Amino acid sequence: MEENISRRSNFLDAGFGTGQTAAFLSKSFRCSAIALDKHPVMIQKANQRFFNEQLPIKAIQGNVENLPFPDDTFDFVLSESVAAFTNIAVSLTEFCRVLKPGGVLFMIEMTAEKPLQPSELNDIKRVYGISKVLLEKEWIHQLNLSGFSEAAAIFSNTVESELQKDSQQEDDYPEYQISGPR
Repeated sequence: MEENISRRSNFLDAGFGTGQTAAFLSKSFRCSAIALDKHPVMIQKANQRFFNEQLPIKAIQGNVENLPFPDDTFDFVLSESVAAFTNIAVSLTEFCRVLKPGGVLFMIEMTAEKPLQPSELNDIKRVYGISKVLLEKEWIHQLNLSGFSEAAAIFSNTVESELQKDSQQEDDYPEYQISGPR
């Protein structure tokens, strides 16, 4: 799917890490980008990146479960491996709230291929510090409950297929494109 990202687009990179994706979006599309993360170290690293690359990106500290923006602010929200580490329902509702009508949420999230055994879930909880791993259909259901009108996986690989790939190849993760608030 292609989205119409232009100079007039407002983009939120929610949970931006070091700001690499926000920098890419700003350089590629010349759109207005705001980067939000809750970790001061990530904000410092991203601000240094934005300064070094002379990009007009505003990096702010905040939490995706309580976004500091008015309703209907953004044309696009990007969440890369963020929502699974939060109260998913709250974060998705916040993403929907800050998107303009017809806006799009792009997500790349940890997704289970099949229901996990208790021992598997305990291992994941221990390693990643998350309480659950949703199946694809559970993500889509949660997105619909959070106010999104359309939710679909546009690309995904199974964990098994990823493990079988040559370690030299680029990693691919499930991506979700979710069309705007209802």
